[in-house]
Amino acid sequence: MDPVLPSPGDVIDGCYELELLAAQGGMGTVWRARDVLLGATVALKIVDCTHPGVRARFRSEAAALSMLSHDAIVRYAGHGSSRARPGCSWIVTEWIEGESLAERLARGPLALDETVALALRLSEGLGAVHARGMAHRDVKPGNVMLPAGRLDEAKLVDFGIACGHWGDVAEDGVVMGTAGYMAPERACSRGEVDARCDVYSLGCLLFECLTGRSAFAVDDDSGWSAVMQLDEAPRVSELVAGVPPELDELVARMLSAVPEERPADGNAVHAWLRALSAAVPMITGASRPRSSPSRAPEALASCA
Repeated sequence: MDPVLPSPGDVIDGCYELELLAAQGGMGTVWRARDVLLGATVALKIVDCTHPGVRARFRSEAAALSMLSHDAIVRYAGHGSSRARPGCSWIVTEWIEGESLAERLARGPLALDETVALALRLSEGLGAVHARGMAHRDVKPGNVMLPAGRLDEAKLVDFGIACGHWGDVAEDGVVMGTAGYMAPERACSRGEVDARCDVYSLGCLLFECLTGRSAFAVDDDSGWSAVMQLDEAPRVSELVAGVPPELDELVARMLSAVPEERPADGNAVHAWLRALSAAVPMITGASRPRSSPSRAPEALASCA
């Protein structure tokens, strides 16, 4: 049996019974599974580690998740290599019943108070990642899960291209990440990156939450990279009425093409948002886009 294409009903190493294929990507598959010993529902990510690059990414993801413990980060339960399927390795995390932020945004942008609640949650989670000397490197709506649809309980998932001790890794000459959310210094392979690459990605996410469109709507990846180098993102206030100047300024700084002009890390963004929340009343439904949503660029690379 192909190690990365098991079937529903298979039991992995006598521990996890596969129930439903939830996602499939370049790194492997993600399944809803049942822990046969505990009876609990879990998420099981299965990868074929016979490729050296995939094996390195698997080890990096497992190491990152095992060191992180925060309510805004998917909960790690364990990892291992299959005895019955040579080359097959797996990571177990909590199963999150709900929808992704990408699915939520497909129905329309968020209100001001919803966006701020989500930003507070995600920035705090990223702060925990950054405090460990790591960067997620693929913050985007598809990697944010909303348990039971709750924005204030959002969780960061998929640490498949996370890196530690500040740096960046290109696999086979390709920088891993997603166009439309990747910081310019990563897209242009300018060497080492730090927490501010995640701050930029979070800024792109918040821009989309408020406006219903991506900050840079370019059809092809090469054109997108050129825009990233030459232009600043538009202001949220240019597209949405009623956005507090403080929030408009924060998103603009997060989206700066110059890393040094952004907040230093997730904790710095969180502190700014807390001060904003205390000073500016958030009114449900106060903001709605002036222009219709546009489709975000395709991913440069993805993993399950």
